[in-house]
Amino acid sequence: MLERIYRLFAVLAASAGLILFLCNCATIPGQAETEESLRSTASNYWKMRLEGKLEDTFKMEDKERLIERNREGFPLNEYYKAKARLAAPIVSFKINSVSIEDGNKGRVDVEFGLTMPQVPYPVPQLLTDEWIFKNGRWQHLLH
Repeated sequence: MLERIYRLFAVLAASAGLILFLCNCATIPGQAETEESLRSTASNYWKMRLEGKLEDTFKMEDKERLIERNREGFPLNEYYKAKARLAAPIVSFKINSVSIEDGNKGRVDVEFGLTMPQVPYPVPQLLTDEWIFKNGRWQHLLH
């Protein structure tokens, strides 16, 4: 009887280990898929920024980073909107390169044009955006 219980326990432990392994593998895509997925996500993020869809880009932000940066304790969505409104409006963007580090950290080099009140043409800017893959999706790390 005791031997049966040990065998049952061994089977359950092995099954649980296999399930945990498979779940973990399912959330981390391969390098090429990861780069393409980050490029697509970053492109979508900047397209929404270009269109002024702050509510949508807010949903893509890493909430832990927002909490960390929000020293005044404002509601996170208000803090984010205020930060985003301080930036000059963008009129164009281009993703130049995407790189992945440690499997879940991404860097995206973005070239964009922004408008400034005293300048009659778009001013080109370069920025390296940081992203993190958490909870099955890429999340933007606000500067």
